Amino acid sequence: MMDSSTILARCPETSIRGKPPWSIIVLVELASEVWRKSRHFNDWKLDAAGFVRRRGADWTFDAAGFVQAVKNLRGSGKASVPSFDHAVGDPVPDAINVCEENRITLVEGNYLLLDIAPWNELRDIFDETWHITCNDLDVQMARVERRHMATGNSAELAAQRVNGNDRPNAELVEQHARHADVIITSIQI
Repeated sequence: MMDSSTILARCPETSIRGKPPWSIIVLVELASEVWRKSRHFNDWKLDAAGFVRRRGADWTFDAAGFVQAVKNLRGSGKASVPSFDHAVGDPVPDAINVCEENRITLVEGNYLLLDIAPWNELRDIFDETWHITCNDLDVQMARVERRHMATGNSAELAAQRVNGNDRPNAELVEQHARHADVIITSIQI
């Protein structure tokens, strides 16, 4: 388990002598989830390829837009990025403003370590990459299935979504985890 002291020790450039770390570090989280293509994304090729059924797979994201935003943020320290409205199920453009005062940007997402373009451009931008893995994919997928049922899906539909989308996505993520600088194994509590 890592605490803030461990994380800060890995980021010595953020320490200012005589000030507590929490008084000088402003953290912003940039989630790749918000770069999903809109449900209203009207491209018959994507629909024919199973866009709706596979929503959440790496190719259903605006990966090029995400990578460009991360590049812009790295270069200027500023960016305007979307958030995600779970009630609607779609991104909200330009909802989050990242500014130079945000000294640390934590970028999280399933596909950040992929060898697939344009995702593979991210490794040259990040200072460090961490991957949190679950040591038992079946346990992980059982959690996802329960989450699907908690939102009102039948057990049958939840199992279909896990086997047809969530498991293949998780397997793809794990295949590319070797590119992480640090791999942390999640434990069940």
